Amino acid sequence: MTLIPKSHPIFQNPLRIDLRTLVQAEPTVDYFRLIFAYTPSMPPQDQTHRVYLSFQDRHGWQCQFLEADLQTPLPKRLHFASSDKVVELVERAGGFTDQETRLMVNQGIEMGRGGIFLKLTEEQYAKLRKR
Repeated sequence: MTLIPKSHPIFQNPLRIDLRTLVQAEPTVDYFRLIFAYTPSMPPQDQTHRVYLSFQDRHGWQCQFLEADLQTPLPKRLHFASSDKVVELVERAGGFTDQETRLMVNQGIEMGRGGIFLKLTEEQYAKLRKR
């Protein structure tokens, strides 16, 4: 394999790649094969289930789970005496992706109702599917 010199047209304007140049220049093709060599062998995206958690304060925190379509309820419902348990549930289920989602959940708790999307593992999802 040969290295592509810095004077090659592909480096002049990387946003504008001429396909004829790629086809004609074999070193360039080798270069792109090297870059994308790991693409086919990459593992598939992790097998998580996207589920929506809806929570309300009704003399305790009632939690209901919906499928990603936001219409199909899952049979399992949870009831907690403390809002700290709701936060812990969201943490364990991968709901807090950044600081903004954490603030949104806290705001929902202050309002008395809210919801958030969770990323559940196969095991967690199977438990929600049972009554």
